[in-house]
Amino acid sequence: MKKLRVFVLLAVLTALWSAQASADLFYAVSDYVAGSVGLITRNSNGSFTVTPKVLVGLGGDAWGCTFLDQNGADKLVVREFQYSGANDVVSVYDFKNWTTPVANTTKWGRNLHGVASDGKNLYLALQDTYETGVGDISGQIARIPLSGLNGNTDRSHQYSPVSGKPKKTQGVVLWNDKVYALNGAWDGAFNHEQGEVTEFDADLKALRSAKVGKNPFEMAIYDGKAYVACQGGMLGAGLWGDIWEVDLASMTSEKVIDINKISAITFPSGAASISIAKDGTAFVIVGGYDPDDSWSYKPVLYVTTTDKLSRGDIGTLAPALTKNPGVGWLVRYDEALEILWLEGGIGIEARDKRGAVIRKFTPLELGGDAYSIDIWNSGIATNPDPDPNPDDPGTKPDDNGNGGNSGGGGGGCDSGTGSLLPLCALLAFGISGKFSRFVSWSKTASANETA
Repeated sequence: MKKLRVFVLLAVLTALWSAQASADLFYAVSDYVAGSVGLITRNSNGSFTVTPKVLVGLGGDAWGCTFLDQNGADKLVVREFQYSGANDVVSVYDFKNWTTPVANTTKWGRNLHGVASDGKNLYLALQDTYETGVGDISGQIARIPLSGLNGNTDRSHQYSPVSGKPKKTQGVVLWNDKVYALNGAWDGAFNHEQGEVTEFDADLKALRSAKVGKNPFEMAIYDGKAYVACQGGMLGAGLWGDIWEVDLASMTSEKVIDINKISAITFPSGAASISIAKDGTAFVIVGGYDPDDSWSYKPVLYVTTTDKLSRGDIGTLAPALTKNPGVGWLVRYDEALEILWLEGGIGIEARDKRGAVIRKFTPLELGGDAYSIDIWNSGIATNPDPDPNPDDPGTKPDDNGNGGNSGGGGGGCDSGTGSLLPLCALLAFGISGKFSRFVSWSKTASANETA
């Protein structure tokens, strides 16, 4: 696999691995020189086994997401972003064989942020397109037959700019035979327009769209409604985010949570990640950079329900999360194991459904600083990119220009881990999912992104 500097968003599996393990969590680590992918397995006795460096030699930032192929078999996409403007190097692996990829191609496009499979085709969320002499321009949604993953895409829809700002694709999810893409729009100075959820038919004809907040990070679908976590604009710029609800039947939307009105949040913060369980329990990460504490990213976890979110109730504050310097957090609920997985900065945490800590995993165990996580959700694949803006110069005078990121699945950004970038300010993210994060339950689906 070609070594490139990239983001690897991770994939967490909710599929059976063996008789001893009911599900696996994939994670990515990055040190800007060599990225890798590892695995965490929950054993039958309740203990955990960490297997680092299942894949090695990746570009500095590695990203991955999962899907089901035409035979119903789990596959993992690993994307290596190229800063030259060329298309991504993409490899597809069978999770039982890490030696030889089942596909290896540069034909899919640039800055892959998520995928979703309908058993016949794979839908791709491509955040950027590159034009010589111009640089990054608006992204696109594309489709490729599962029977020809080394070939060319057969359908695509490229977005038009919004008020002169390139439109970026943050994630993609399927629901009721429709394709839903999460999008943001921002310019080179990271001035954001409102984001949106766009509905497409199976051939990627745009049908309808609904507005959401600025810099949408993730989308989770439950019972026909999409709940969108938005950062409110450029991270670290003193802006407040929100959570929006989109009724997919009517494609109408409304802001249901204003982070600025949550009394426990005392400095500008936004919604960074959302995951929803099959019974409607919702997990939301809210966080921001605290200017009074060396610009550390301070996240909090709320446990609520979709009904409460619809009524404007953020829910109950869970036990404290660890603050981290320069990186946001991801939350993913594993329905099979009933484990809430959290990633942020340099480590990973396993918690119960109430948010109580079960186990913490250190960088030493993981083989490096955690960059992203995700659940292998049997066909629900959509991972957000922790730092969707590779060229973002940073927001603080002492920032080194590498910008932090909160994990997720997008590519092409200078994202890093807390230990590497203690003073960085994150600028954008994104993802999607449903009960299983990127599917669409009759209950839930989710999509993630960054911007």
